[in-house]
Amino acid sequence: KGERISVIKTARLVVYDVPSVQFPGKSAGSLVYSDSFLDSAIQVDGSTGFHTHTMGISLTECIPAYTAWPGDAEEARIQLRLANELKNCTQGLLNDDAYLVISEKPQRWFKGKLTITDKRVVFEAPHFGYIDFPLEHTDSVQHYNAESSSALSFLLLKYSNALAARLPFLCRQSSRTIALALMPASPACRAFYKQVSPAWKMATGTVAAAITRPNGSFLQDIADLPAQFKE
Repeated sequence: KGERISVIKTARLVVYDVPSVQFPGKSAGSLVYSDSFLDSAIQVDGSTGFHTHTMGISLTECIPAYTAWPGDAEEARIQLRLANELKNCTQGLLNDDAYLVISEKPQRWFKGKLTITDKRVVFEAPHFGYIDFPLEHTDSVQHYNAESSSALSFLLLKYSNALAARLPFLCRQSSRTIALALMPASPACRAFYKQVSPAWKMATGTVAAAITRPNGSFLQDIADLPAQFKE
């Protein structure tokens, strides 16, 4: 009697140095799982008298389930450099909200800020920080539009093998392709059609140096989405 009982419970699991399947002999990183629960109890007056109804309430269900962070000093320096570059960027072709779509099951959508400059595509989200796709390490970009004012537009970026190891683990796809979804009639969608698409299709100067490809146009319009992005 008078004893204080803690009703908050925490489950935590840490796995260090998970071996990489894609890159044998290297570590894919470390995994941390943690969840907090609150014991809840309420007295219910029923036909047979009072009884106690109990349940566990998750205190962390609104926190993103997938989060990546810099694993070493070099990655931290890259994140800082990107942050400074984007902060001082005054000639970006696009800088607005968009969604990053990871196709491999389970399919996941992450909302963040998309920035396109003459040399790179950068996606910033709370789950990953800055994800950098330099155009010189991007093999191709495909564009899909369902030709409807109420439909999403998609940019499909196929990145090079050299870039794969530098991406957050959750963004590494066997197809080496991620999608960026632009909401219909959004500022990002309008900026893409007004500035990005013409710049990529009629490249000159630094843009041309970054995206010139021997097999033709860097930006290709496609009539249908790949199957993995249709779910």
